[in-house]
Amino acid sequence: MNSDMSETLTADQAPKLSPEERAARLEKRRQQLIDGFNAIPFIVHVGGKLVYIGEDEARAEISMAPHLVGNTFQQILHGGVIATLLDSVAGVVSMAAAYGRLKGQATEEKMRRMAQLGTIDMRIDYLRPGRGESFIATAKVVRIGSKICATQMTLHNEKDALIATGNAVFPLPPTKSTRPAPSFSEPAFAAATLPQVHRWPLAHRALSRQDAQQSTQHWLAHRA
Repeated sequence: MNSDMSETLTADQAPKLSPEERAARLEKRRQQLIDGFNAIPFIVHVGGKLVYIGEDEARAEISMAPHLVGNTFQQILHGGVIATLLDSVAGVVSMAAAYGRLKGQATEEKMRRMAQLGTIDMRIDYLRPGRGESFIATAKVVRIGSKICATQMTLHNEKDALIATGNAVFPLPPTKSTRPAPSFSEPAFAAATLPQVHRWPLAHRALSRQDAQQSTQHWLAHRA
């Protein structure tokens, strides 16, 4: 029997695991998160690397490079690179938290729901110029509720100087599936074309074509 076959079974059908087997499976999931993070094309481009992922904390590192300079006079790290790294490391620790919250469900279902996570709010405070040879971004889960996961992030250089801090919020998938994940053929696809701030509320209710049009018109009116 294929050792991965239990992955496709429901929680009731899957065989009971010993503590050692559970620990091994959890370590496998963590490694998958690390590998997935380190394979993100933009993370690869900037040279970021996830070095640790736990239940409520994650750390990623990046080395200074010429193409990451945001101010040629001061030769400091680009603010966009800082935001990207902090957002990404917060996202991966939220995924770890979401995975643990879906305990007892089939792995395929867990992965499907985790794939729906996305940043719904983020703030970055730049405290010092990004000077240094290397930087480490840390994200911690500060609160996890029934619908959202709140995280706090920091960026330090190799001398432990605090460069930036941040806060980010991510939606959590429901513990019980109430409807199939929307496909690109459904009306909910219209939400993907709206601004990020509108994407989460619209994508998780039944969207009609009129809803999408009205939301777009509302956003455009406020930008005028």
